[in-house]
Amino acid sequence: MTRRSAVMQLSSQEVFWVPESKCVDLPGKPLRVWTLAAHSDPNTKPVLPIIPQHGLNAFLEDERHDWTYHMLGGDPWLKYNSRMRDHSVWILCEFKP
Repeated sequence: MTRRSAVMQLSSQEVFWVPESKCVDLPGKPLRVWTLAAHSDPNTKPVLPIIPQHGLNAFLEDERHDWTYHMLGGDPWLKYNSRMRDHSVWILCEFKP
């Protein structure tokens, strides 16, 4: 009998401040984007790691509806369109490890 061990790779996380323009430079396309509900001070960067829980400390955003990824001229960026916040906010982006 052979046993397989499951190894779960956690995504890498980065937080970004979303300015009023709603455009954010990114290192690549995220797997998931979360709005961080309790973080609204641009001078206080949230500490990683964060365990996001939808409706408690974060809101999971839908790709294409709340955010879109763009790659123009080799510079990746994200357009944040969430209705969760109508002002600047911190977002948590999860990337492939």
